[in-house]
Parts: sequence; structure tokens; C-alpha cells
Amino acid sequence: MHRSAIVGVIAGLIFGAMLLATARTPTYHQDVQPILEKNCLGCHSPGGKGRLPLWTYADAREYAKQIVAVVTGKTMPPQHYGVLGEKGTLSKAEVDTIVEWAAAGAPEGSAR
Repeated sequence: MHRSAIVGVIAGLIFGAMLLATARTPTYHQDVQPILEKNCLGCHSPGGKGRLPLWTYADAREYAKQIVAVVTGKTMPPQHYGVLGEKGTLSKAEVDTIVEWAAAGAPEGSAR
């Protein structure tokens, strides 16, 4: 193997290790709570129209599987409520964050 090929392989391994080291599991306080505040708490808070309360970490953790089901099925947020979120829908990145958070066991993380 040529020296340049070996250097390329080593550089690739180092870069891959750096990517893995920077990848982290989403947490409620850091990643999910801002999504819920922006898109969900208008209805899913005390006295709101939403049936599932999502006001606290305990609420969101309890309903994590249901949250994943409705955001991946695109039934929430409902688009007929134009006041929800910026566009009445979640971005792919927001959905992916919620799915990853729930799949990891819905970790709480440190409060903001």
C-alpha cells in the first residue's frame, strides 16, 4: 500500500471517530422541550384543547411513544390550526429529534 493511501485511511478513521464523538442523544430539556414549546404547548398545556398534557418532562416521557406516532404520522400538529408552529407542521429535523429522543428512552438531560 502506498504511503498516501495509508495516510488517507488514517485520516478517514480519525474523521469518522470525531463524528461519532460529537453525535449525542437528544434530551428533553435541550432538544425536545423547545420543539414542544414552539409547536405543541398552545393546546397541550393546562386548560388547553389538547387531550394529552405535555407541560412537563414527566408528561412528555409518559406519552413519548404516542408523540412519536402522531408526529411521524403527521397528524400533529394539526394543519387546520394555523396558529401552531411557524407553518403548522414540524420540520424533518424536529421529527427526527423526537424519534431519536424516544428511541433512547426519553432522557431528561439538564434543565436549560
